[in-house]
Amino acid sequence: MSLSAKMIAGWVGFALNVLIGIYLIFGAFLVYPRRRITIWSARHFRPMLANIYWSILFVLIERNLQLFGGVLGYFNIGFAGGWIISNIFSLTFFALYLKRAWLLHFDYNAGLALFIQKTNLQVASDFEVHFRWFLENKGHYGSPRYLYRFTIAVCVILNLILIGWVEVSQDSFEYGLVAIYCLLMIIAMGTTKKITHMEDNFFIREEILWQFRTLALYFFIAGGLIIFAPAMGFEWCKFFLVEFSCICVGIMGYFATYWVKYQATKYALEKPNSQLYDLELIFTSNDNCALFLKHLVREMSVENMFFLADVMAYKKAFLDHRKLFRQIPGFTCKVPLQLSRYKYLKDRTFVHYSWSISKIYIDGSSIFYVTSISDETRKSILDFVENLSPFMEGDNEDKVDYEKLCTIFDEACNEVYGVLKGAYSRFTKTSEFNNVVIEKISVEMTEVASQQQQNILPTRSP
Repeated sequence: MSLSAKMIAGWVGFALNVLIGIYLIFGAFLVYPRRRITIWSARHFRPMLANIYWSILFVLIERNLQLFGGVLGYFNIGFAGGWIISNIFSLTFFALYLKRAWLLHFDYNAGLALFIQKTNLQVASDFEVHFRWFLENKGHYGSPRYLYRFTIAVCVILNLILIGWVEVSQDSFEYGLVAIYCLLMIIAMGTTKKITHMEDNFFIREEILWQFRTLALYFFIAGGLIIFAPAMGFEWCKFFLVEFSCICVGIMGYFATYWVKYQATKYALEKPNSQLYDLELIFTSNDNCALFLKHLVREMSVENMFFLADVMAYKKAFLDHRKLFRQIPGFTCKVPLQLSRYKYLKDRTFVHYSWSISKIYIDGSSIFYVTSISDETRKSILDFVENLSPFMEGDNEDKVDYEKLCTIFDEACNEVYGVLKGAYSRFTKTSEFNNVVIEKISVEMTEVASQQQQNILPTRSP
C-alpha cells in the first residue's frame, strides 16, 4: 500500500466509522424514549440498548484504533496487540447479540408453554417435554441476570484462550481464525433457524433474522479476506476487515432501531386504537381470554396477564382468609383468577406471599420478569419487600400495615394494565380478533372492526 493510498484509505475509513457511530447514537436516542412501550420493553430493551452502546464503542474506539495503528501507522500496536483488542470487542459484541436472541427464543417458548399449561391445550408428548424444559429452567437459562454472568464468564475464558494462542503462534492463529469464523458463521445460521420458529406481532423475528444473516455474511467474507491476505497485502486486508465489520455493525444497529421504528409506525402499533370494546369484557369469557393470551404470547408479554392474575389472587386472599377488609382496597380488575400461579397457604404469611410475587415478576431473576413497569416502581416494591419480616404477622399483628401490604403492587398493576390496554388495542387490528365473541355489540361497532381489520399485520408462518 503506497503512502498516499494508505493515507486516503485510512482517513476515508475513519470518516465512515464516525458517521456509522453517529448513526448508531441517533438510533439509541430514537428508541430510548420508547423504553416503556411494550413494543420495546418486551423485546428486552436493556440488552438491546447494551448491544447498541457496545456497537458504538466498537466502531468509534476499537475499529479506529486498528485504523490509526495498523493502517495509518500513527502508533504501533503490533500483530498480537491488534488481534487481542479486536477479539475482546468482537467476541463481546457477538455474545451480546447471541444472548439477546436466546432470551427472545426462551421468552417466546416459555410464554407458549405457560399458555398451553393454563389453557389445557393438548400437544404431542415430545412437544410437552420440550415446553416443560423451558418452565423448569426459567431460573437459570431464562434469567437475564444469570445469562449476563454466563456471557461474561464465556467471553473472559475465550479471550484468554485466544490471547494465549496469538502469543504462542501468530502464524497458526492467523489461519486458525478462518476456522473460528466458520464456526461463528454456523452458530449465526443456527440461531436464524431457531428464530424462524417464533411467530410474533412485533417484527422481532425479522429483526433478529436480518441481524444474524448480516453476521453470517461478515464471518464468511472475513474468512475469505484472511485467506487472500498474502496476495492483497496484510494492510489492505486489515483495512477491508475493519471497514466491512463497521458496515455490518451499522446494518445490525439499523434493524434494531430505525427499521423496527418504521415498521411500528407503518402499522400504527404505537398509536392507541379506538377501543371497540372494554378490555374488561375480554376477561369475562374463557375463549376470548385464551385468544388474547395467544396474542400476548406473540407480543412476548404474556407475563403481564399472569402478573395481574397473581396480584388479584393475592389481594383477594386478604378478604377470604383474614377477613381484613370488606372490599379489596386500591387497584382491582376482572382478570380471571384461575390464571394465577400462586395461592395463599395457611402455613405461610402474606409476607411470604408478597415475596413470591416480587421474586417471580419484579426482581428480574425469572423468565416471567415484568419488563413493562418503571424502574422507580420496581425499586419501591423491592425496597418495601426487603424490609418485611415473615414473623411480623405472628405475635405483632397490630403493628402490621395490612393495607400497605395489600396495595404494594398497585402502581405496578396500573402500569401493567395500561400496557395490556395497548396490547388489546393492537389485538383489535389482527385477524384473530374476528373470533372474539362479545354479546350486545352494535352493528356500527362491528363495521368499524371490519374496516380496521383490513389493515392487519402481515401473516407469518412459523
